[in-house]
Amino acid sequence: HELVNYVHYPTNIFELKQSSGKPKQSSIVTIFSIWNTMMGTSLLAMPWALGQAGLVLGLGIVLGMGAICLYTCYLLINSESQYKQLTPKKKLYDFVKDPEAGTIRKKMKIIEYTDIADKFLGRPGKYSSLLFSILTMFGSLIVYWILMSSFLYNIVLYIIGLQYGEADSTTNTTASNVEVVICPSASNTSTSEINFLHTANMSGFNADLFLQLWDKQKTVPLFLLLLIFPVLNLKSPTFFTKFNSLGAVSVCYLIFFVVYKSIRLGINFDLSESQGIKLANWNFPALSGILAMGFFIHTCILSIVRNQENPKNNGRDLSIAYLFVFVTYTTISICFYLSFPMHRSCIQPILLDNFPVTDIMTFFARIGLFFQLFTVYPLLSYIVRIQILLIIFKKAWPSIRHVLLLNIGSLILCILFAVFYPHIGTIIRFAGAFCGLAYIFTFPPIIYLVYCKRMGTLTVPKIIIHSVIVVIGVANVIAQFLIL
Repeated sequence: HELVNYVHYPTNIFELKQSSGKPKQSSIVTIFSIWNTMMGTSLLAMPWALGQAGLVLGLGIVLGMGAICLYTCYLLINSESQYKQLTPKKKLYDFVKDPEAGTIRKKMKIIEYTDIADKFLGRPGKYSSLLFSILTMFGSLIVYWILMSSFLYNIVLYIIGLQYGEADSTTNTTASNVEVVICPSASNTSTSEINFLHTANMSGFNADLFLQLWDKQKTVPLFLLLLIFPVLNLKSPTFFTKFNSLGAVSVCYLIFFVVYKSIRLGINFDLSESQGIKLANWNFPALSGILAMGFFIHTCILSIVRNQENPKNNGRDLSIAYLFVFVTYTTISICFYLSFPMHRSCIQPILLDNFPVTDIMTFFARIGLFFQLFTVYPLLSYIVRIQILLIIFKKAWPSIRHVLLLNIGSLILCILFAVFYPHIGTIIRFAGAFCGLAYIFTFPPIIYLVYCKRMGTLTVPKIIIHSVIVVIGVANVIAQFLIL
């Protein structure tokens, strides 16, 4: 296969080269890999998404979506053995030349999602899976660009504040818990992320001119281009795979960050109108859309479990990993939501935006996440590039001109969203709903039904249950348009 295995989340291990050794991966490694892969941008939006659904309804949706995603992912794992069962043995192997021995040896083919879709759904299934794969990754690129622009903007503000002795001033204030968080959506807030530029003792520093040149939407996405563009045109970005371990470090720090801040803020739970806490809310599709992204691992699960030491434990390990993901999401969401001392409508789609730019812990979180995304963006862009070029030109590198044009087009799309529509919560929920419709709610159930039909084990209850899953996916997409 020339198409590289791709993983949707930034905390993944991009498999640019397959291991040829014997399976040695323990269950602990498998569980951690699945958990680590699913932990990504959705984690930052979970408190906001929970607020959109309401506390009680939201927890029910997290549980329900997690269960459906677990089941369909399990169906996908089983579909690999079903593929082998229905495929002649001679077609499961490739004959490759051993350069050292000078002989021809037989090697088991690597089965990917597109192979399974092609086997059970025909060429329309294969190409539709590729199409949704590319669309999903474009959605991820847009989200990453907006996040990197936001992180870079605040990082620079903190450094300037540090130079003039203003950074970390808010974290030393203990008179009121309200001073620890901010409400960027409130027009009359006195804790704006840029107020310190005007109040600091900055001799010879023109704060107004700086803020015109360093604007979160208008200029920072363009400045980011200067950092990213040079590394996008490399033939192979394998250098960046050396930094994949940063994903786990960033996620662990973010979990610690939220729990620590929540403990410091204390419980602020009051069902009166003053705090805006809701047990159920009609905006719940925002949560279901984001969770379709948050529980999404279906396109890379085969790569993760392929080297499992005991394949019979795949179902158990997958269930444990999903349980850990559920616990992580609910911990982050509940801790932040219940401890937030202001009206819950102030909770931002990027939870870090609820803390002052001068907060040193938030600064380190942004630094870690920015560097993580900066190393992942070229990898994801590379995978988008080779998938598109292989489909059109049958070559991963037809010419530097083709690569430049494709990269420029991709960057223009990301910059336009970052400048004109940087609403990351909305983008994540739409991307999650659409990619989930294909990879979570449609392909696995239909593939399973096709397999059952070919084996003569198809029953009415199976048809009803798996058709309901497809309907839920369709309803999830439609619902996203109802809460615009």
